[in-house]
Parts: sequence; C-alpha cells; structure tokens
Amino acid sequence: MVDIQVEPILDREIRRVSPAIDVMENKAVVGLWLPCRVTVTKYDESEERTDFYPFFVSQDRKLIPLNELPPGYVLGSKPIQMVPRWSVKYVKRFLDGVGFPDPADVVFSILDAWAEFVEFSDFREYFFRTLWDIGTYFAYLFRAYPYDYIGGVKQTGKTKVLTLHSAICHNAILSGNMTTSSIFRLIQNARSTLLIDETEMLSSKVDSERLLDFRSILLFGYKVGNYVFRSDKDAKEKHVPQQFEVYGPKALANISGVEDVLADRCKITIMTRAQGDAGKREIDLNDPRWEELRDKLYRFYLGYWQEIKQTYREVSELSEQSEPNELTIEGTYRERELWLPILSLAKFFDKWVNLVNIQNVQNEHSELEDIHPYAYSLVASSLSSLSSLSSLILELARTNADIKQTEDMTETGEFILVQTLMNLVKENKFYKVKDICDQMAINFDEPQSWLTTRWVGKALKRLGFLEKRRVGTGYEYFLTSQRVHDIASRLGIKISSEPTRNAAFSVLFLEEYPGGLVPGLEKHIPKGTMIVLEAPVALELKRKFGFVDLKQLEAGK
Repeated sequence: MVDIQVEPILDREIRRVSPAIDVMENKAVVGLWLPCRVTVTKYDESEERTDFYPFFVSQDRKLIPLNELPPGYVLGSKPIQMVPRWSVKYVKRFLDGVGFPDPADVVFSILDAWAEFVEFSDFREYFFRTLWDIGTYFAYLFRAYPYDYIGGVKQTGKTKVLTLHSAICHNAILSGNMTTSSIFRLIQNARSTLLIDETEMLSSKVDSERLLDFRSILLFGYKVGNYVFRSDKDAKEKHVPQQFEVYGPKALANISGVEDVLADRCKITIMTRAQGDAGKREIDLNDPRWEELRDKLYRFYLGYWQEIKQTYREVSELSEQSEPNELTIEGTYRERELWLPILSLAKFFDKWVNLVNIQNVQNEHSELEDIHPYAYSLVASSLSSLSSLSSLILELARTNADIKQTEDMTETGEFILVQTLMNLVKENKFYKVKDICDQMAINFDEPQSWLTTRWVGKALKRLGFLEKRRVGTGYEYFLTSQRVHDIASRLGIKISSEPTRNAAFSVLFLEEYPGGLVPGLEKHIPKGTMIVLEAPVALELKRKFGFVDLKQLEAGK
C-alpha cells in the first residue's frame, strides 16, 4: 500500500527551469542526453546496459541529473531526447577543464562560415546573422527576439541560409516533416530554433489546422510570456487544453513574402542570385567544423551569459530614454524591442572585436587571415567608415526602421490622413469631411476605391476626433492644429510642408526589372541601376516587385 500526502508549499518560491538551456542558482546550465552505463542487480545477478539519460552541464563544470535538481527548482517541461548538439567529446573536454572561448574567435568563426557559403548584397547582413545565430543561445535572457525572414526569387540561396542556421543555432529544427504538435513541444521543451522553408509559410495548399497552428506560433512567438493553448489527449483519451510557450528564435524563407502583421516581427532580407564563389559552395552538415563551432557557442553561453544579460539591461535602459542618444532607433516600440538583443550582443563584442585594428593591418600578415580567411577578407574590404560592431548594427537597424516606417506611413490610410490634416488644419474650426477626402486623394495617382467620405469619417473617430455636426448632406469635424500635431508625433510622422506624393526616393534595383509591373515604369531596368522616383511610384514598385532598396530623399534634394 502506498500512502501519498500533498501539502502546498507557500513559504518559498518554486522556480521552473527549462530542461534545454537556462539559469539555475545563478549559474548557467545546458541540458543534454548523455550515454550512461546502467547496471541492474537483481537477486545477486547483475546486468549491464547502455542507455541515455538527461543531465545539466553547469558553468562550474558539474553534471547534474535532471531528476536531482536542487531544492526550489522543478523542471518546467519534459526533456526531449535529441541527437546531442553538443558533442560528448567536447562536453568531456569542458568538464576536464577546457576554458571558455575567446569572444572574438566566436564572432569570426561564425562570420567566416557566412562569408564562405552565402552571398549578401549588403555586407552588414553577414554581421547581423552572425549575431543572430549567437543570440539563439541567449534568447531566453531577452524580452523579445526578431525573426529572420529571407525572401527572393528562385535559386537565390534562401534554403542555404536556413541550412547554415541549422548547423549553428541552438537546437535548430527544420519544420518540413514534423507535425505541429511536435513543433510546439520542441519550441517549449527543447527551446529549439524553428526554421520554416518555402511552402510551409501561409500557403493555401497547407492543411487549414496546420496553417492556423503556424500562424499562432509566428504571431505570438517573438516575445517572452506569450502562450498558445492546444487540446491534447490525456491518458484516458480525453481532450484536455494544454498551455505551450511559443517564444523562441525563428527563421523563415519563401518566395511569396509575408503579411504585414508578421513582417513587423521580422528582420527582412531579400536575396539576389549569387555571382561569386560563395554561391557555388555546398554546406556539408556532417563536417566536424559544425560540432566544433557549437562547442564554442555552448561554452561561450556558460562563460559570458551574465555579462551579456547586464549589457542587455544597460542598452535597454538607454534606448528607453525619452531624449535621443547614440542608441536611438526611430520607429515603433516593437521595432526597437526586436533590435535590442542584436544591438546588445554587438555592444558586448565591441570590447573584444576591434574592427579598426583589422582594417589597419589589412595589408600585413594577420593571424585572423590564417584562421578565418573569409571573415578577414569581408572585414578588411568592407568596413572603411565604421568604428565598431555596434555602430554597424545600429546603422542597419536604423535603415530597416526607416524603410518600414516609410511603408507604414504611405500604405496605411490613417497615416496619410494625418499627413493631410497636418497640411490642411491651420485654424481650430470645423472642417468638411468631403474637403479632407478630396485633399487626401491628391496623394494618389489613381482613384482609390476605399477612399470615401464614410472611410474618412470613421478614421477621424479612430484617431479621437469626436466633435462633429451635420451640415446639409455632409458632416463636419472640429479639428485643432495642436491635436493634429500631437497625433502625428505619437505616430512618428515628421512635420512637413510637402504633401506625401511630392516626396521622392532613391531606388536601387536589387534584381533585373522586367518592365510593365508598375504604371510609369514600362521599360526593362538592369540589376544594380539606381534612379529617383516619386513616392507613389516607388512604393508601388516596392509592393509589386519587391527587389528594390528605397531611401527617402530629404526635401529639396
């Protein structure tokens, strides 16, 4: 007979710890399944066998069985047995005393791989992905983590980017052949990096339930604390709601693009077909270099997690200050939130990676050139004006934020309405809805079916303008200049005396433009061409064609 007594613990906090990677008793731990020699003795007879059991490897070089956690800790989820990403031979070396890796060597090892196998049109993309891969080991120290979206036409290397992610990132999994039930568990229990390729992404041919599951994972999985509920069968075959954590690093690649809501969670990169040798090199996932690289990353996490967590806290506090500073990123709160982990890693590595010194010795023999030749070549040839890794990442973040903000302000009706009001409302008085609607229409080359007086009236209500009156067959709203400028400031719209349609963009074509896709651009345009276009044409080109780099020109230029 077994007697079981249950008593609530109310005098201390019980903390759940992930069986994959976490911090316990202020020490970093990495979970993995290790081969064990199991001896079973029964009636004076012994039987020996080999089996796998889950352990934590701690930063102070201890092995902790997951069923022997210290008081105050319990497993937050059931450990999932995976092929060890941290090879047993490297684990043994760490337990025997191998030190923590040089942070600079970690950066250049990963940068070397990206420069060897992938060709990006913007050299900053190599550094972003280097830091993104490193960050997958630290993601649970951050409040949010950006998705890495890779777009482009066929044969531009999208799948290759995901393949390289899979070789480097923490517990990386490709979603193709898995059930969504497995994916939910791998994200939560193994803290996996999820990689989604091609038709997995919101395709109409995908099973509707699977599609809804993926949307839930992607829409909520960028930020800590977001959960999704699923109904799973219990031991009695009854459907029971179960909560799953869906936060974690994710990378996506396809041709068709992503919807606006998902795009807000992504760092978007459009690939072009490679012209150099990098595009011809194939990635061998069985190459021992990947085991060695992941060994560096696990040891790097165990050795430096506290410093990176502190750097993240400092960068976050500085970025949240109301006054502009050297870490200010214009754009939405989410945009800044998503870039903070990458920027924090860059700030940490600034103490270890001196780009200026590399540039100064680029004509001399360098140890870096011998060990990481592709990374050395990239750094020496590209970084002529940037003094640090953080300044490079900050510049990339600001460029991406500017592009997103420009698209939001010109493609979203409310933004155009507020810009119209800024030019129209000079006095505090009632304004006719029809006059506002007509003024908005000037921003477009062609009539917009959605732009009606009814839409304008509802939009004004959404923006907080509630005082109205009926005059004849129409309505008038009471508008004040102060209120209009206050709303514009909150939406991040800069005050301008020029209507939106008079803005201009420099447009760099990242792929060959066939002609005829956008009114006003009927002719073929070669890849690499740069021209200046008015805002409506430039933004329509970005929406329909996609493979262009836009930069808004200042007024008068």
